[in-house]
Amino acid sequence: MAAFAPPHAWLSAWPRLPQPSAVELISVDGSGAPAFDRPEGKGGRSKRTYGIRTGALCLLGEPRPEVAAGLVLAEGIADALSLAARETDTVAALGGTSGMATGELDGYFQGFHRIKVVADSDIAGVAGARAIRRRLGSQRVKAVTIGNADDPADAAAIEGIPDIEDLEPIREFAADLRDEGLPSWEAARQAIQLVR
Repeated sequence: MAAFAPPHAWLSAWPRLPQPSAVELISVDGSGAPAFDRPEGKGGRSKRTYGIRTGALCLLGEPRPEVAAGLVLAEGIADALSLAARETDTVAALGGTSGMATGELDGYFQGFHRIKVVADSDIAGVAGARAIRRRLGSQRVKAVTIGNADDPADAAAIEGIPDIEDLEPIREFAADLRDEGLPSWEAARQAIQLVR
C-alpha cells in the first residue's frame, strides 16, 4: 500500500505521515513479483488506485527541500522503493509518466538543490524525464536511465542487496538520527546506507 499526498500535506505532517489524497494498492506474490488481486477472469489487477492522485506524490525520505540533500524522481512505487534502498536523497514516486509530464509539482521540486530523474527506458519514461529537465533546467536536473534494465526496480532485482555483516553500528547510528528528530523508518534507511 502506498500513500500519495500533495507536497503541502507531506510538509505539514512531517515527521508523521500525511493524510493521503490517494492510496495505491499493489498486489505481489510471496517472492515480491506482481500478482493479481483476484483471478484475472474476475477483473483481477495487479494495481488499484483509490482517491485523487493528481498533484500528489509518494515520498520516501525528508520532504523539506531545504533540509533534504536532494530529490530522486521515479515513475512508480517499485522503482521508488528500489532507489530509496540505495540512495540517501529523498525519493518520490510520481505515479507514472503523467506525473512527470504535467508540471503540477514543479513548484515543489524547484525547492530542492539537486534533482535526479531516474526514468524507465521506454519512450514514455524518457519523454517524461526530458519534460521535467526542460521545465526545471538542465543545471538543476539530471535525467538518467538504467543501462542494464528497463527500470530501477528491474535493475534492483538483478543487482540484489549486499549482505550486512554487523548491524550494531547501523543500529547505533539510527538511534542517533532518531534522537535528532527523524522518524524510525527514515533513521533506519539513512543509517543502513551511510554506515555500510
